[in-house]
Amino acid sequence: MARPYFESKICAPEALAARLAGLARPLVFTNGVFDILHRGHVTYLAQARALGAAMLVALNADASVKRLGKGDDRR
Repeated sequence: MARPYFESKICAPEALAARLAGLARPLVFTNGVFDILHRGHVTYLAQARALGAAMLVALNADASVKRLGKGDDRR
């Protein structure tokens, strides 16, 4: 079974510099907690993506999520 296309866009931190070098400019960057993806997230991400030729989305680490008060039940 073929992997979903979006999986090819996931990048490990150690491969980030090389991946960024190949992205079109201007580059839009955003980050957040997207464990529970909802319509507001999708709208926000689509609007951000429209601002550039490529977009980098970083995900907050578990420790950051806890500091933001997102709760122990979210992983």
